[in-house]
Amino acid sequence: MFILKKCLSALLFPLPIALILLILGLFHLYWQWRKTAMGLIIMAVSLIYICSIVPSSAMLTGYLEHQYPLLTRLPAKVRTIVVLGGGIRGPLATSNQQLGDASLARIITAIRLSKLVLKKQHSLQLILSGGSLSKLNAAHAMQALAIEFGIPKQDTLIEDRSLDTHQEALLLQQRLGEQSFILVTSGVHMPRAMALFCHLGMHPIAAPTQIQHWNRYDISFENFIPRARTLAAFDSGWHEILGLW
Repeated sequence: MFILKKCLSALLFPLPIALILLILGLFHLYWQWRKTAMGLIIMAVSLIYICSIVPSSAMLTGYLEHQYPLLTRLPAKVRTIVVLGGGIRGPLATSNQQLGDASLARIITAIRLSKLVLKKQHSLQLILSGGSLSKLNAAHAMQALAIEFGIPKQDTLIEDRSLDTHQEALLLQQRLGEQSFILVTSGVHMPRAMALFCHLGMHPIAAPTQIQHWNRYDISFENFIPRARTLAAFDSGWHEILGLW
């Protein structure tokens, strides 16, 4: 079911939709239905262009990222930090190379917050979450990196059975109950993660990271040039909108 859900949801992103429209357009062009064909092709090109420029991407991701401010001060009496996994590249030489961009940004933020907790000579519980269908997963790679940066291994805990955010919330509820904790994840992912945890009666404190767009209203000329990385940012925001629905 997990694989089926991923495959079906992948078809709802801008690029697959545009390619389907383009294929349909070429099919209609082959049969000389020119007006319909041109309409489909124009729709495909327009969709790719709109989703590949900064104003569209910034508006979508900015809407998600600005719902929770950055956590600059430690909440009183909160010593538990939960880091949600954000993907892994593969079995590379070092833990920081293994982690995907999202996982790397999240664990760096968690390490910074953990050091603030330890600096105040308080006990720390750093929970690293994120499983996968293979033996290699984000949770263990994040733990290895945290230890390399000076976080005591005994202060870390692993949750490596979950495959998505919903499963992470269910499994962490069993461990944390109604205890308050700092939740570290990417800015675009934070609204969906907070909704899932709060729905289960938990008490997360948002600590967003990996902010992609600070300024949603920059209309300089170069931002209207389509770029692959802008389309990728739009995809990440659209993924979260689908998840919220």
